Amino acid sequence: MYKLIKRIFFVFLVFVFTFILIPKYVIPVYAVSMYSVELNSIETKQLNDLVSKKLKISTYNYEIISGMNRVNRYVLVEGENCYLIFDREVLDYLEYSRDSNSIYHNLNKTFKKIYIGPLNYFYETSGQISDLVNNEILSSNEIIQCKLLEDEMTNIYKENKCEEEKAINETTTFVTSLTNESNFIPYSFYYEKLVNNIGTNTVTTFNGSCSYVALEMVLSYYDTVIRDDVIIEARDVTMFRRFSSTERLDASLYPRSPGIDDVFHSNMINLGIDMGFTKQNEFSANSSKLKELLEIYLQGRHLEYTLHSIDLFTSKLNFCKEGINSKNPVVIGIDGIDTSIDSRKLNHAVVAYGYDDSGIFVHFGWKDEDLTKVNINKYNIHSAYYVELNEEHICSDNYVWEKNGCSGTLCPCGSIICNHITRTILKYDYFYHKNQCVGCGCFSLQEHNYYESNEYKICSDCGYKIEKNHSHVYLYKSSRDGRTHNAICRCGYSKTEVCMGYIAIGDVTASCTKCGQSII
Repeated sequence: MYKLIKRIFFVFLVFVFTFILIPKYVIPVYAVSMYSVELNSIETKQLNDLVSKKLKISTYNYEIISGMNRVNRYVLVEGENCYLIFDREVLDYLEYSRDSNSIYHNLNKTFKKIYIGPLNYFYETSGQISDLVNNEILSSNEIIQCKLLEDEMTNIYKENKCEEEKAINETTTFVTSLTNESNFIPYSFYYEKLVNNIGTNTVTTFNGSCSYVALEMVLSYYDTVIRDDVIIEARDVTMFRRFSSTERLDASLYPRSPGIDDVFHSNMINLGIDMGFTKQNEFSANSSKLKELLEIYLQGRHLEYTLHSIDLFTSKLNFCKEGINSKNPVVIGIDGIDTSIDSRKLNHAVVAYGYDDSGIFVHFGWKDEDLTKVNINKYNIHSAYYVELNEEHICSDNYVWEKNGCSGTLCPCGSIICNHITRTILKYDYFYHKNQCVGCGCFSLQEHNYYESNEYKICSDCGYKIEKNHSHVYLYKSSRDGRTHNAICRCGYSKTEVCMGYIAIGDVTASCTKCGQSII
């Protein structure tokens, strides 16, 4: 229904442009601008990606079709009860379906297919252009309107896409690299900003407990980004940030990461002592014992998991990369000396979360912001393991926020819980305005509340104005008789129309193309 309203609104716009700004003469059906019949490599790759992602198919046939303004602009993919239409100008799909073929599917093959956007399907035969939806021949003025509509829709799409790309560029959810020899786990910013909220491992407090710290950093990562019940809420340490009115709510923008407190660290060490993995008053344990402790802990939390351990026949470096490639942090045992980090010869446990051609990057397990992303290429890897949670995602509440008088929690996946205390009314379109939360940005559409002045109808909530003498823009509501619907303009004018619909020229479908109700 929204798409129908949008189409009608655009037609109204181009109608105005046509009869106010455009001289009364006929222009050719097609402008000079055209695309090659053959797709280039960039178009082919983008089309392959979209077909795979949207239609879930790997092989397909396609047909190059034209727009009103540009020859060979669109690509029509038809599969088994599925289709997709690709726009070569914006390098993106404009519509698709996984459970039906396109409206062009049964069109006479001698007819030339023409497309300008969703709900706007045409064909040309014997030098005349017809609307495929209602099977009516277009007049010269209607062709001009369609040309303007195509350009208007293209401009709006490009503007929206620029805004989306800008938002994506401002949001760094995880580090990626363009080379094949580089990868980081999702939300790797968690480890880069994990400074304070980890178990303490110093000479005076829990000395030598690095293997416990590494295990706990894995658990706190999973609790924050995968499933919020990996660690009980009482032992979580949350992080708070106040966002400015212009900032997007995003976990990657927090200066520090949430994690665990020292009580959780102490409890894990005591569990290790009870199980005989760690001696009383000593805090060190080897990796094989810590793997057992990890399994005991996960089973106690009733979590399904798969534990991956290195063996004698596997390259330690490749094993660590495989763990990272599977989107899991890897606990690594290292030994050796790197004077840029510490002058001592270390036997230490760290958490790996990324790599590139120069080596593996780890959180060193110390409360030092300069050691949250360390390349361990000068150390020897003597052991490694990682755990893979086989659980559905449960959003965490470890990131707490406040913005514009609203507050709530945020999961790294982007899910937001908000109290929506403060809202604002914004203009939206001819029919509705937005009632929008100023904290998280979510909104509902509400109908305008109009009052009349001398020349206008004005919404008392958002100020949207309608000239009393205007061209009607309709919202369609079905009738109960199954044969008609009401076309209602926001100004109050309404009329009754007969329902119509087509799957091919001359064939009536089971639903109306305007109101969507089943036709009797």
